[in-house]
Amino acid sequence: MDQWDTIKTWTQSPAVHVGGGTRYTAAATGEQWVEVGEGAHIDDNARIGKHVHVGSFAHIGAGAYISENSHIGAYAHIAAGAGMGEHASIGECAHMGKYSYLGAYAGMGAHVHIGYGAHIGERALIGRHASVGYRDRVAPGDVVASGDIVA
Repeated sequence: MDQWDTIKTWTQSPAVHVGGGTRYTAAATGEQWVEVGEGAHIDDNARIGKHVHVGSFAHIGAGAYISENSHIGAYAHIAAGAGMGEHASIGECAHMGKYSYLGAYAGMGAHVHIGYGAHIGERALIGRHASVGYRDRVAPGDVVASGDIVA
């Protein structure tokens, strides 16, 4: 399967909406009811579950997975190997580092940075402009206030 077969598979489904200028690489997969904003970039082996919204100009790295009912804001960056649990949400211009994880029902505000290998527990909330460092953990249900740094 080449890059164009993947694009045809995504765009021919009546339940998938893909904005203009979106780029896919060969092995990216998306399930039903996916909406991808214009100019987004989805890399090799990225997996996107059902009922997911990917904002305009967002980037989903190689091998990343986005579970069902999740939301990715415009200009957000999900690095290679990162993952999002179901019903998770990240704001615009947010960044998830390589191999990081955002738990189910957890949320990240706009302009949040999650470092390499960081783990955000289920139902945790990370406020705008906050930062979670390299391999740090935020426990399930915890709240990190806007502008705070977890190191």
